[in-house]
Parts: sequence; C-alpha cells; structure tokens
Amino acid sequence: MTPQPPSPEQQQRELIAEIAALGRCLPGSITTRQMRCGRERCACKADPPKLHGPYTYWTRKEHGRTIARLLSTEQTARYQPQIDNARRLRQLVTALEALAIHAAEDAETWGRK
Repeated sequence: MTPQPPSPEQQQRELIAEIAALGRCLPGSITTRQMRCGRERCACKADPPKLHGPYTYWTRKEHGRTIARLLSTEQTARYQPQIDNARRLRQLVTALEALAIHAAEDAETWGRK
C-alpha cells in the first residue's frame, strides 16, 4: 500500500511550523574577497599578484542601496546561520505561495481547460 501524500492543508501547517521554528533571519549574504590596493609598488600589483585579504563582508540592500559591513571571523560564524535562516524563509514563503496559487486555481477551475 502506497502512503498518501499530505493534503494541502497539512503541507501548509508543516510550512508554517517550520517558519515559526526558524529563529532570527538576517537579510543579505556573506562574501569573501581578495583585493588590490592603490599603492604603486605593492605585491598585489606583481605578476602573479599577491592580493590583500581575504576580507569577509555582510552585504545587503537598504532603500535600494547596497550596504556592506566588514566582518570578523567571530561575526561571520555568528551571522551566517541567521543569513541561512533568511534564505530558508524565502524558500518556505515561496512554497506557501505555490500552495495558495494551486488552491485558487482548483477552487475557480482556472487551471482546467
């Protein structure tokens, strides 16, 4: 006997429960970069270059502008799980929206020809 797939209502309850359990959500991303400086005789201008860094940044958008903050190793370890939570939150909200769209199409028979 094949197990029944969860109903849309059950799927919605599971998604909402997962959202409630997420904890703090920090928008943006963490990136690590190596860079060249502006000094003329620096090793970063050599061939092959020895770039400065690595530097780790938390980057996000605020009012249409990109905001970047330099992070220490400790800060990176502290904030990365929160950024992962925000990414998971977006995935869960997308899944909830898909359920709602499917329910509306079924209720109104829009999806049928």
